[in-house]
Amino acid sequence: MEVEKTLRPSAHGTRKYVERSSDRLVCVRHRRNPALGRRFTTVEVVVDERLYPATSVLSAFSAPTSILVRIGYEESELRRLVKEGGGRRLPEAKLWEVPTQTVSLLGLQERVKSHG
Repeated sequence: MEVEKTLRPSAHGTRKYVERSSDRLVCVRHRRNPALGRRFTTVEVVVDERLYPATSVLSAFSAPTSILVRIGYEESELRRLVKEGGGRRLPEAKLWEVPTQTVSLLGLQERVKSHG
């Protein structure tokens, strides 16, 4: 199904959905299925709401998602591979921030900058 248009709750043509869902309505979408020759109206409604903690207790003990790694300027092929793996250069630190998975895949554990 293709989305034809997405309407905010305040848009013209959404009143009956706002009346049904009050302040929980996020949007109304009109979708069409050309194969069936049909148009569908869907609504997105908030069904649960909770506080989202800035840092959870578990995330304090989990492994970092990226690691700082040293890569020399002359190592252009390695820099290219790291970029393709989601790494980015931090020029002020003269280091690369590399996803932990990429560090493992490329075998860069010896190049990880030690803390301290």
